Amino acid sequence: MVREPQAGVLFDGRRLRALTVVDAFTREALAIKADEGIKSEQVVDAMTPIALSRDAPQTIRVDNGRSSSRKRLTVGRTRTA
Repeated sequence: MVREPQAGVLFDGRRLRALTVVDAFTREALAIKADEGIKSEQVVDAMTPIALSRDAPQTIRVDNGRSSSRKRLTVGRTRTA
């Protein structure tokens, strides 16, 4: 499960966000990344070593918190012609 980036504020007013990737079955924290903002490239960078070291999941649940509903992504390969 990729959870909504958790937000916090540093002493100087800058926002801090943390991306957490958790195995929903074992509840193991597979990755935690902190930055002033989490971009899609950072999510891919966090997921790539996980996918290389483990079997890729068939689905990924994305939890965006209360502001939007949880989503499931189907993991698959795309072909380019």
